[in-house]
Amino acid sequence: MTIQLSPSECIRNIILYLEDDRKSLYSCLRVNRFWCRNSVPILWKRPFEKRITKKGGKIIQTYLSSLNDQEKTILIENEINISTLNRPLFDYAVFLENLKYRYYIGAVIYWYCLEFPELSTFNSVNPGLSKLTKFIYHVRFHFDSNFLTQTIQFIDTFSNFCTSLKYLEVMLITFPGECIVAEAISNIIRVQTHLEEIRILCSGNFDGVTLEVLSTCEKLENLKRIPSEVVCSMIHKGGNTLQYLWLCFITPEIVNLTIKSCLNLISLTIDISTADEQQLCKLISAYKLKDLTIYGAGEGFGGILASIKDSLPMNLSYLHIDLRFSYRELEHFLKDLEIPLKTLILDKNVIFDYFYLAVIMIYLERKKTLRYLGVAWGSKFGEEFLENILRRLNDEFCVHTVSCKELDGW
Repeated sequence: MTIQLSPSECIRNIILYLEDDRKSLYSCLRVNRFWCRNSVPILWKRPFEKRITKKGGKIIQTYLSSLNDQEKTILIENEINISTLNRPLFDYAVFLENLKYRYYIGAVIYWYCLEFPELSTFNSVNPGLSKLTKFIYHVRFHFDSNFLTQTIQFIDTFSNFCTSLKYLEVMLITFPGECIVAEAISNIIRVQTHLEEIRILCSGNFDGVTLEVLSTCEKLENLKRIPSEVVCSMIHKGGNTLQYLWLCFITPEIVNLTIKSCLNLISLTIDISTADEQQLCKLISAYKLKDLTIYGAGEGFGGILASIKDSLPMNLSYLHIDLRFSYRELEHFLKDLEIPLKTLILDKNVIFDYFYLAVIMIYLERKKTLRYLGVAWGSKFGEEFLENILRRLNDEFCVHTVSCKELDGW
């Protein structure tokens, strides 16, 4: 028996067939009300299926406009002003069938940033920003020119009111007009009188950005995660007062500039993933470091321990080795090591077993200076056995062990 379909059902089947053809579905919206009512649920069933662009913010705004007055009041009471949104023709949220949380969050962020905060919010009250000591500025998305203009205006206003920063952190990822924003940020640096630490992580072109302002930061002590586009200039201009330096990479140019300009370093953190061993040793041996952290992603870095052993300064008290290595490599490193370490933190991904433990015990028997040991104990140790080991470390060697959960903070 042949099933007879009504014209309406035929049209619905046609529209369903176009589910993956969004361009055609948008055309269907304009035919008449019937076509529109059957096209909208398909268009809005998977709004967060793909990577979100700035249009994602408009999707969230459309959802919010569908809220009833009571729901809007809750948002308004939490200083999220949506009172001007008009109610749409459809309650689009009811059509949602597939939600990819990551892209949904991206859409919310885009929506939140569509409206830049009013500048009067920051400068119309006293003390406003004048007492601010920490400023973190993160932009991860490619916003439009209007947002860029508002960003520059905000930073300029910020420079006029805030001169007491101690900490400045900037992250610009795929942002239009990086040079314009970076120059504006240099203006913030220029007016600071107490700046101690700067972190910069940027993608894009920083050619032409003025960095001489760093030479005026007499209290600058810490540079972290500085990109290749600016690191040499920053070290050259502001290195004289630096005490703490974090390098995500090292090159001969950076090593030579650091040794020449940074005369007061006491703490060094280095990503050795792409480091030349000779340059690494040259940099480490140039200073009377108190703290040293070396880290690198992946395998095959255990041999670096043997390379840097003879370059370590005698007054080093803190050593954090965030690398994967064998117990043989650790044994070779600690054997005859005369540096009076007080703190030794080892990679939490190296699961300690009896072999690693034996190496550590031999070192503690020989050197009595260690007071803190950070390792990730292996599951092979029974609870009672591990308690005895920890007690012995504390009673016999006066060594406090740092748990695996605490390692990231050391």
